[in-house]
Amino acid sequence: MKKQLAGIKINTRSACLLVVCLLLALEIMYLIAANLFLNTSVSSKMINRSPENRLIIWERGYSLYPGQVTLYDFDMRVKHKKNQWYVTSERISGHIKLFKLLGRSFHITQVDAELLSFGYQRHPTFFPESKRKKKKWQIQIDHAAIHSITELVIQGNSLKGDLTANGSMSFITRGEMIVNPTQLHLKNGVLTRSDELLAKDIEMTMTYWTDRFTPSVEKGKKALKYMSARMDATGLLGAYDPTETKLKKWSWLEINHSGHVEGHIAVDKGIVAKGSRVGITKTQIGATYQDLKVSGLGSMNFILSKQAEDPESIETADLEIGFDHFKITKLKQKKPLASGDGCRILIESAPIDFSQPFSTLDISVSLPPSTVSDATAFNSYLGGKDFLAFTGGHATLSGNIQYLGKAREGGGWLTFESDNLEMLLKGKPIATAFKLQANFSEFRPGDPRIVVTGSSINVKSLNRNWYSHSVLMSGLLSWTPEAIKKGGKVLKNAEGQFHLKSEVSDIDFINSFFDRQQGFMINGPGSLEGKIRLANADLVPGTSIQIDVPDIQASMLGYVARGNAILKAGIQAKRRPSKGSKANIDLIISDYTVRRQGEQRDHSKGEKITASIRVPDFELMESPDFEMIVNLPRNEIPDMSSYNGLLDKHSAFKIVSGKGYSYGRLRFLSQTESMEGELTLKASDLCATFETLPIHGSLMFEGKLNSDDEKNMLFNLDGSKLTLDQVWTGQNKPEENWSMICEFEKAKLTWKRPMLIKGEMSLKMTDTAPVVAIFTEKKRMYKILQNILTIKHIHGNAHFDLNENFFDVSLFDVQGKKLKVLGKARMSKQVKRGALYVKLKGIQAMISLEGDKKRPYFIRPLKKFHQMDVFIE
Repeated sequence: MKKQLAGIKINTRSACLLVVCLLLALEIMYLIAANLFLNTSVSSKMINRSPENRLIIWERGYSLYPGQVTLYDFDMRVKHKKNQWYVTSERISGHIKLFKLLGRSFHITQVDAELLSFGYQRHPTFFPESKRKKKKWQIQIDHAAIHSITELVIQGNSLKGDLTANGSMSFITRGEMIVNPTQLHLKNGVLTRSDELLAKDIEMTMTYWTDRFTPSVEKGKKALKYMSARMDATGLLGAYDPTETKLKKWSWLEINHSGHVEGHIAVDKGIVAKGSRVGITKTQIGATYQDLKVSGLGSMNFILSKQAEDPESIETADLEIGFDHFKITKLKQKKPLASGDGCRILIESAPIDFSQPFSTLDISVSLPPSTVSDATAFNSYLGGKDFLAFTGGHATLSGNIQYLGKAREGGGWLTFESDNLEMLLKGKPIATAFKLQANFSEFRPGDPRIVVTGSSINVKSLNRNWYSHSVLMSGLLSWTPEAIKKGGKVLKNAEGQFHLKSEVSDIDFINSFFDRQQGFMINGPGSLEGKIRLANADLVPGTSIQIDVPDIQASMLGYVARGNAILKAGIQAKRRPSKGSKANIDLIISDYTVRRQGEQRDHSKGEKITASIRVPDFELMESPDFEMIVNLPRNEIPDMSSYNGLLDKHSAFKIVSGKGYSYGRLRFLSQTESMEGELTLKASDLCATFETLPIHGSLMFEGKLNSDDEKNMLFNLDGSKLTLDQVWTGQNKPEENWSMICEFEKAKLTWKRPMLIKGEMSLKMTDTAPVVAIFTEKKRMYKILQNILTIKHIHGNAHFDLNENFFDVSLFDVQGKKLKVLGKARMSKQVKRGALYVKLKGIQAMISLEGDKKRPYFIRPLKKFHQMDVFIE
């Protein structure tokens, strides 16, 4: 029994040794065969049966046991009908499950690679599918570890840096692909495209997996249609500078400093699922449009906001740029236009293509109230000091702008508000409280037109009297594209047509057109409506405005007319278009009253006053040369005593009562600063007093006004005429009518208070009775002298001078039939002196007045007359 067991033991040992030797022989044979296979061209010929579509090569390799393989300088390139991709690695190793190869399944585990590069590119040509049907290979890779990926290339975009990856995947050739969670770690990443830098200093960790990916090879189908995948990423994104990358399509976006990146992307059947997002926070961002740039500390978020219903369609996504702190600047200008917190830019794309911001994108810019610390920063958009320029002040800027890419038009609103804004308007300093609410639509990039709708301007002048509650505007504004480039004056070069409607607290702003004319001013609240046409910072033909002023105050020559007014203004073309434009302004005041400035008493009233202003060469906000014609059809004067305001308060002559009316026509010329015209005053039942002497009668003054110094209110009265009729003194009216006609040959009038007048006149009077009555009033002893001095049918000349201190009258060359009359008089607060001398057929008589003393002279009266020093105050 022992011998039998011993024999069995010997056979078992031999069998084990035999198995070991056999396995060792097989291993040696495997090492020789496998390594010969891996390091000769046999492997390449067997694997690369269709090298035009799939090519796998390596420099050298080895295998220590079946299933284990290590390859050096590995290169795999695959072409499909619409794409191609490649993988290269300096060293790659793994464990292949050989038995699964029999079922056309390639399963590799524990993949380890170094210095790997991956590239993907859509292929420009179509490769027809082979008609020979084969069983598809199933490939599975488990527990892959890539220690160093030197480069990832997808569609010409290259990512380089310290990149490692690990994970698992399985796929069927031309069929379904499943990627289990795969992690990629990147440091010092650099993203380029066609050797142009896109981003640098990228640090990121990404987790990527797919539920299902079934790329199609049928003609016309989308390869990603059947893909379902998810990816999470966190990390840092470095700077992106469009000036450095020279990437024109993305030149509007700039990232100046690294920011934190976090995102999640999900793909369902080839469509990015709703809720996918990628965000960059705490970074310096800049967004530029033409010459405007918004920059500051903020964040960017790519969010899928709307998933397409049609699987064949590309989804809609949002790119949201939010600024925690921002500033708005004009390129090549250091001074910011505005700064603030919370600006938001939302870009919605369908399909997604953020490289073309104005093709298919919907853009929304939300600008919260931001501070304009120095309004002079906006001067580059205005007309300059010769038109409009800010000189100081602060303001608040806010707004919202939207642009619809498919419709290729946009709109929105902007508000510019300031409670103290200093500006130069045509060189004139103005301080205003200003608010502009601009609503616009039909904004198209590249199209220099904007439709203004429902906009408003609120203006309150701080150093003038006018204020506009709300000027409502609507119309079309346009300019040439060159006008907004390189610091072009946008406002000065703007052209447009607007409809205006406004309530104006004071139409004083109209007076700025006529500042050379100090004698004419209009004020009062009103409602404005009209059409404005603007070109080259000026009003052009087609402009028309009507202002209804229910309580206007029109000031001229020291008088103020109040009433209901309608003001119409229009710009018209000249006969020769090259000669510019002309303006017409018509003012009609109805149911008016007139009073002197500073008085509360009505002076006169009437039904209508018209003023027509003609500007032959019109320029906006200039002080143009103009012609103004004022027509006064009939001006009723209910109480002539109101004219006492033109006389000195100490004057001996006073108007007590009487009614009258006036009419006339005045013409102002701003170029010569002169005025001319006719003014007629008629009064009946006039009652006045000279000292205590009552004077009754009627009056008519036919004035011819001509001024060479209108600013000082100095007028010539040459050719004017004064007629006194039915004049009588005392208490009893005589039967005989007395009249006097004075024709002013040379006379000058200064229109002020009191009125100043000086000159020479020729006169005709019925007799000297009223003049003698002044000297002989209440003196019965002078009745004989009165009869002697009363001479009929007098004609002659006189000097007169009425000024602030006295009133002088001197008669000369007064002659009749065999008579001679001389007279002198001075009336002032301090002095009342006068003398009347008459010589008739050798009879001489004179009466003098000094204060209240009246003396007759019959002996040598002419000598006494010349000796009297009546002109000594």
